Amino acid sequence: MCVPAGFLATLFVSRYYGDTYFHITLVEVIGFLGMMAGGLLISTWGGFKRHTKTLLVGMVSFGLLATLMGSVKNFYMYLVLMAVYEVALTMVQTVSTTLLQENSTPEMSGRVFGLFGAAYSSLLPIDMVVFGLLADKTSMRLLMVMSGGLLILLAVVMFMDKSLQDLFNFYFCSGNELGHCSQR
Repeated sequence: MCVPAGFLATLFVSRYYGDTYFHITLVEVIGFLGMMAGGLLISTWGGFKRHTKTLLVGMVSFGLLATLMGSVKNFYMYLVLMAVYEVALTMVQTVSTTLLQENSTPEMSGRVFGLFGAAYSSLLPIDMVVFGLLADKTSMRLLMVMSGGLLILLAVVMFMDKSLQDLFNFYFCSGNELGHCSQR
């Protein structure tokens, strides 16, 4: 669920809370402040000792906050949730980037990050088309709640499924040996 937060937030706020410059600007400013707070938090705290735990906590938080944002009726409560949502987003993005940096060889890191950037850039317009069309056909509140729920479900499956943990450990642990993932 790589929903472009700015696009969806703008559309959501304009439909449910008001299509004014005040509402849209406030959402963008609060989103920015939340991302800054997330960056400061991660840069000072560093996340959990195991990066995968930070990733899963971030994913569950991200999903829970998306679900709450889709459910809340009060605009100012939505803004508070949006700020914390952006902190969780920063956690997920930072740990994903960190895992890529730690586990790609120096000669391959340019290619890895090039592919990562290309995938992200190509998914944004696809997300806008899919969620834009869905937003015209169904409730955006329902889309937010379902997207958040699916993200939580994905995190739970990643946490519970031993074969996924082994696969994850294989790709993101030093030496590429199963079960030798003490720091990540």
